[in-house]
Amino acid sequence: MDKYHRYQSELGEKSTKLVYTNGTIEFQNFGRLHNYPDPAVIYPNGDTEFWVQGIRHRDDGPAVTIGNKHYYFKVGEFIKFELNPSKI
Repeated sequence: MDKYHRYQSELGEKSTKLVYTNGTIEFQNFGRLHNYPDPAVIYPNGDTEFWVQGIRHRDDGPAVTIGNKHYYFKVGEFIKFELNPSKI
């Protein structure tokens, strides 16, 4: 891990932003991945993961985007998988 800093989100939550040497950024709240309503993990290539209090979750889109692959999760439960044809 390269560096981290604590900050207060727009919703008033006290969080930690971790920036790793490979460029990956993680947002944590009390040691759990969390950055509602934004991605909690952002990879250097643009891939993202949405987590809420340590659980993969997103109401309005895919919780995990890896290239053209979209994975949908609700409260940690896998819902469906889609390919985004615009990125093939």
